[in-house]
Formats: sequence, structure tokens, C-alpha cells
Amino acid sequence: FYMLLVSYIAEIIYINQQKEDLKRVMDLLTLKEHHARTLLIYHRWDVERLLAVLVEKGKDRLFSEAGLTLLESNNKTSLCSQTSINCDICIEV
Repeated sequence: FYMLLVSYIAEIIYINQQKEDLKRVMDLLTLKEHHARTLLIYHRWDVERLLAVLVEKGKDRLFSEAGLTLLESNNKTSLCSQTSINCDICIEV
């Protein structure tokens, strides 16, 4: 029973950390949740690595590597997801 409880607590901590990371990326980059989640999944939930790519390669490259496309028109920037991408992390389409 003790091991099950420890496992459950660890899972809750992990989920809460993911929620914090998601909120951080959403706030820093002014993104919707699904776009922030796409970036985090692509970078294996490593916020520091994600931010390093942003600083080193820029916003366009950060998004394009994760399968997101920046659309700019009339001084408004928006993102769209590619209709079909291959995920090298979870090996899904």
C-alpha cells in the first residue's frame, strides 16, 4: 500500500509540474494552451531547453521545428499546426 501511495503522490507532483511548465510557456510566449503543449512535447517538457532554442535560433525556428507555423497578416501574428506531422518523440502522426 505504501508504494502505491508514493507512486500516486509522485504522479500528482509530476502532473502539477507539467501544468506549471505549460502556464509558464503560455505566459512567456503569449500562446494558447495547445500550441504551448506542442512546443513542450517536442522539447520533452524541458522548459530550459525550449527557451534556449528560442534565444539561440529565434521564434520562427522554435515553432517550425515543432511543426507549428507562424502566420503574420495585418500586424497580427497567429500560429497554425501543420495538418499532418510526424512526432519523433511519441512516434505518432
